[in-house]
Amino acid sequence: MALALGALAASAWLAMRGISSGSVLLAGTGIAALLSAGLVSAALVQRLRFRRLADQGGLVEVDEREIRYFGVEGCAVLSLDHLDRIDIRGSEAFGNCCVLHRSATGMQPVTIPVTARGADRLFDAFAALPGISLARLVSVSRQAAGETLTIWERARESRLDSHGRN
Repeated sequence: MALALGALAASAWLAMRGISSGSVLLAGTGIAALLSAGLVSAALVQRLRFRRLADQGGLVEVDEREIRYFGVEGCAVLSLDHLDRIDIRGSEAFGNCCVLHRSATGMQPVTIPVTARGADRLFDAFAALPGISLARLVSVSRQAAGETLTIWERARESRLDSHGRN
């Protein structure tokens, strides 16, 4: 990042020097270098922002009944209609994590750290699940990292109905 800032400063100096001396070639070179250094700096800033998100555990988006989680290892998209169970599990790296199981779809569980940016939106999404105890969700998610605790599980009848089987 320091190198990019140095390139920005040097190219700005070159452009100003060309403009003040009346040299079109020097000014044009300075402006082109300034634009290039600006693009590189913008790309580095975006990379640093993503790294900071990864250090916090990723990014969570909730839209209607769909949860999108962007983590270090990729992206996961889950529908609340396909969730079978929600666990809270302790993690050494991120503290407590929500583990979202969707076994009927054949997909692996998705682990979302409660420190992920936007993870607070999960509370509102989970509130729409049938039979969930929000008081239990809050109390378990505030406990110190440790064992895995199930906070919600879809009733067997609901599981069969939501997946189109009798």
